[in-house]
Amino acid sequence: MDTSTLVEGLAEATAVRPHEGGLRAEVVPGWDVFGIPHGGYLMGIAARGALVATELPDVMSITTHFTRKASFGPMDIEVVEVGGSRRFTTVAVHGRQGGELVTTSLVLLADRDSFDGPRWTNRNGRAASEDQLTPAAGSPGFEATPAVAHRLGLRLLREDAGFWEGRATGEGLIRGLVDPPSGEVADQVLAIVAADVTPPALWNALGPTGWVPTVELSAQLRARPAPGPLWVVARTTDVGDGFTDEEAEVHDSTGRLILHSNQHARYSQPGG
Repeated sequence: MDTSTLVEGLAEATAVRPHEGGLRAEVVPGWDVFGIPHGGYLMGIAARGALVATELPDVMSITTHFTRKASFGPMDIEVVEVGGSRRFTTVAVHGRQGGELVTTSLVLLADRDSFDGPRWTNRNGRAASEDQLTPAAGSPGFEATPAVAHRLGLRLLREDAGFWEGRATGEGLIRGLVDPPSGEVADQVLAIVAADVTPPALWNALGPTGWVPTVELSAQLRARPAPGPLWVVARTTDVGDGFTDEEAEVHDSTGRLILHSNQHARYSQPGG
């Protein structure tokens, strides 16, 4: 797809505006997987709607169910407060197109500045060096990749990218760097979309075939990202009975864990 004239930045692509007593977003081309709006992008719209409606600064967690295939065009966003406490607010966010429910999300929000405590981690979130990465999605030789990957400037770790040429590692692991060519500064919504932007990690176990649509996606956000690229680590550990799992970590340019997610997805071979 030629996305040169389409919406560049994620902030604009996920923007929500007042409409008839609620909110409305525009699901735009260029943030899709071969013509189908990207699941992480739709979750990003839900997160943006929750942030705007509550006027709180931080998404702490979000779970989105994809109830039917989305299409390009207007999406009406309904935000309903479910409950809250002194520090947390929980809302349900429903996305509808043509009156039909397309996504439904449960979002926990707060202000991170009101929390403090010690830090410890055993995760290595440092990105690979430049020479260890493939060219960005959309570059010559890498055009046959989803438009959303082009928009996010996705570059895979070379040792994880051999599945395209029949050299799957068998590990169910794919790592990559997200660095939007638009120059957009990393924020929590970008981290949400980045968690779902790599090719399915199971392709490095079973090869790059099959349909892997997301049924449900959950993300827990751990910190506000520092400026700079995001490092994504996606893993699949179990495939069976037509379903697969995928876990992802998103780290900021300092190596800090910003988000971890878990995805429940269908998996079927062609004709299945």
